[in-house]
Order: sequence, then C-alpha cells, then structure tokens
Amino acid sequence: MQFTAVFTIAAALLPSALGAPATPAPSKPAAVLPQLCKVEMFDNNARFVGMARGNWDKDFVIKGHTIKCNTRCETKDVVLPKNWSVKGYMIKV
Repeated sequence: MQFTAVFTIAAALLPSALGAPATPAPSKPAAVLPQLCKVEMFDNNARFVGMARGNWDKDFVIKGHTIKCNTRCETKDVVLPKNWSVKGYMIKV
C-alpha cells in the first residue's frame, strides 16, 4: 500500500519535474463561427411584417427595405416608414 501511494505521487509529479507542462496545450485555436442574425420588421400597429436570417455582414432586405447589422446583430442605417420598427437578434448555432 505504501509503495502504491509513493508510485502515484511520483507519477503525478514526474511531468512537472521534467519541465513538461502539466496540461497539454491545444493544438489549434477554436474555429470562429460566423455570427448569425435574425432581423424582424413590425409595422405601426406592432404587426409582424417580415423576417430575414443570415450572417451579420450581409444586407437584409425585408419588404424592399435594406437593413444592416453590426457584429452584435444591432440594426443600423435603417430607413422605415413612420412608426415602423425593426429588431435584430443573435441566433445560437
């Protein structure tokens, strides 16, 4: 029993004694997935008008209106009829 305990402790300390890192480093960085967005448009009565999905860097077109998003799927540069609204959401993959 005493030999087993000594052997276990020595095996745990051996890599650090030889200068090797205790945990192996990742071989490749994690792949960066494109940020997917969902954009919805509502009219002045809060009725759903249309929806588009895709990568954040593309232009979304709903009912002839072009909508741009930033990396967090926040809408920008939107020209809509009075009291219309548009909302952007991130889509989890």
